[in-house]
Amino acid sequence: LLRSCEVMEVVSEGGGLPVAFDASIRFSHLGKRCVSSAVHEKNLAFAQTLTPKDILIVLSASGQSARLEEVSAAAKGRDVPVLLITCDSHGPLAQLADYVMTASNREQRLIEGSHAASLLSPNVLIEVLYYLLRMENL
Repeated sequence: LLRSCEVMEVVSEGGGLPVAFDASIRFSHLGKRCVSSAVHEKNLAFAQTLTPKDILIVLSASGQSARLEEVSAAAKGRDVPVLLITCDSHGPLAQLADYVMTASNREQRLIEGSHAASLLSPNVLIEVLYYLLRMENL
């Protein structure tokens, strides 16, 4: 999907925004049309223009956010594939996603006994996706 999509929208909130912005810049360097914004209304409006040839990438450590759920639902309503990167693969956002990549920090899971929000792991997953796409472009 990442290789063949025409447009990527990467959305997140709060502490996940730097990861979303970094993803947008990285994928853009590969020649992909990729956008990301800190403004919810802009994310929602853009999601409403996506097509099934595009992809929405949602970054949410907690796996739940009313705003991100609204953007994801708008994309799903247009048959746009949704990729979620989260530390909670059972949260409300996972129910709206076509693909879920679970990101978590093992040490935090041991301490807290369940999933724990970590920005390091989602960032690593974005890096891996970027380098896989980059290797194909060489």
